[in-house]
Amino acid sequence: SRGRYGPDYKDKLLPGRLFTSNSFYISRKNFEKAGQFDTNFRGWGGEDIDFGLRLENLGIPIKNVPNAITYHHHKRTIASLVEDFYSFGENSFAYLINKHPAFLKQIPAHFLGMSNSNARANLPYRLMSAFIINGITLKAAEKITSLFHNFNLPDSIFDFIFWGNLALGYKNRRKNP
Repeated sequence: SRGRYGPDYKDKLLPGRLFTSNSFYISRKNFEKAGQFDTNFRGWGGEDIDFGLRLENLGIPIKNVPNAITYHHHKRTIASLVEDFYSFGENSFAYLINKHPAFLKQIPAHFLGMSNSNARANLPYRLMSAFIINGITLKAAEKITSLFHNFNLPDSIFDFIFWGNLALGYKNRRKNP
């Protein structure tokens, strides 16, 4: 889970949606049982979540090992991650949720204009998302976050920026199939 959720899952199994493949270990038997990585995902994003969800569905445990030291260095900027999340929304997110419809119950689907429960309960979120999930608001949040990159900012700010750009990419794909 890139360490972000480590304290929340100390001595617990990680849900498949948090699996990342940047530094992991799995037996060959379990790798083959899970079906390896799906090469139908286009561009950045989705294949890790898909693989993690399949591991979880097969009952293959996913654990965070905080004292394991690995190095997987990327010189990334917020802008490059924003581009990746937008691309994921535009190119592969629909494929992921078609493969794993239950995944919508685990994410802020209301930001994507999708219902993950009853429509009345989602109405306030959908109205709110129409105002805050737009290119201008997300670009402003990205700029402000970039200015304060040396500070320990809350994860919720990054969630808003990244999931918001995924939502924009997904909505753009739906408008222009």
